[in-house]
Amino acid sequence: MEQWYDLEKKGMLGSKLPPIFPILIYHGKQGWTHGVHFHDIVHLPHDDMKPYVPDFQYLLFDASKENEDQYITSVVIRCWLIIVKYLNDPVMREKLSEVLRLLHNFLENREAREYIEIFMKYLANTDNKVTRDVAVNAVEKIFPGRSADMMRGWAKEYVEEGMQKGMLTEARENVLEALDARFSKDVPEDVYKKVQALNNRILLKKLLRSAAQSEDIDSFKKILQEIHSEREQEQ
Repeated sequence: MEQWYDLEKKGMLGSKLPPIFPILIYHGKQGWTHGVHFHDIVHLPHDDMKPYVPDFQYLLFDASKENEDQYITSVVIRCWLIIVKYLNDPVMREKLSEVLRLLHNFLENREAREYIEIFMKYLANTDNKVTRDVAVNAVEKIFPGRSADMMRGWAKEYVEEGMQKGMLTEARENVLEALDARFSKDVPEDVYKKVQALNNRILLKKLLRSAAQSEDIDSFKKILQEIHSEREQEQ
């Protein structure tokens, strides 16, 4: 709708709306299992609602099932695919060197540096197995003396580390306050400790919703346990 509105403002809309091809780019841990139709991901309480809810088939690009070796004609797409496919896998530490080597070997120096900065900024702002030190060492091996320039996105993240910690603290406190308000004295001590141990604002946001929606403390504890189990498996 935004695209169509933009065309209308420019006087380029014409008598009919131009087609738009929806593409879903998915890079979760497991493969996409929700179908390729919009109705597949919408809760429809009754079939009578179907005519009034948009439905279309979208093109699915599931990175978890793609083979990066087939992308031999576009080094950038191949590197991007490697990063999103192995983002939460410990092997990402080794794959990062492969990405840097590909960019170094197949792109002009300036273009390679630009994409490295983009990829490093992405890694710095996502939950993954690559530490800043690992990233710096990988860059230095392929681009000696250039890690400071190419790690600017990551450096910014570390300059704001204090701010990030403050937001994490606030996110934890929001969850704990919601639990106290909802369940009062029924919250066990181990629940407080598990919430305090989380260092992911996305997961804490999910827990905040659970604290507000769970029927009882046991339901919340189940969700909390699932999150901790997932984190332990990743590590």
